[in-house]
Amino acid sequence: MHLQPMQISFAIDRLTDEQASQAFPLVQGAKPGIELPAWREFVRFHNSQLPADHSGVLAMRDCGDCICGIFAYRVEQDLISGPIFSIQLFVAADILNSLSTVSALMDAAEASAYKLGCAAVQIRMSNDQRIMDSHLQTLGVTRDAYVSCRKVEATLPSQLS
Repeated sequence: MHLQPMQISFAIDRLTDEQASQAFPLVQGAKPGIELPAWREFVRFHNSQLPADHSGVLAMRDCGDCICGIFAYRVEQDLISGPIFSIQLFVAADILNSLSTVSALMDAAEASAYKLGCAAVQIRMSNDQRIMDSHLQTLGVTRDAYVSCRKVEATLPSQLS
């Protein structure tokens, strides 16, 4: 008996501010320290930028209408490449340990970037997303930049006052 590979279909659409709580379990699974008010503010911020199609949060749903992937993006201007599709959050549920969900989410990001005239897709991932990074490398996504971060104190040092 020969089994055919299972075809999985997904739908992707903008995540509205009102739908943010529906996606929260997926985001919290990838970012355990995040709290719902911070997540809602993140979605609200990305959905309020102008022009409206240059920033947002997209959610991918499976055939059971469950959110199984999400990414937050902004179109930015890169010095070398020009307009780029910059993804600040990229999360996909990979329950069966297959690349189908990650691949479909990456395809959706590339299609969105193409529609917006972007030259590249850049994905920012935190250090705790090593498995996602490995999945993306398997799909041919390469690392070409590093992000360094230093927290800004709530109060300025006295010498800057």
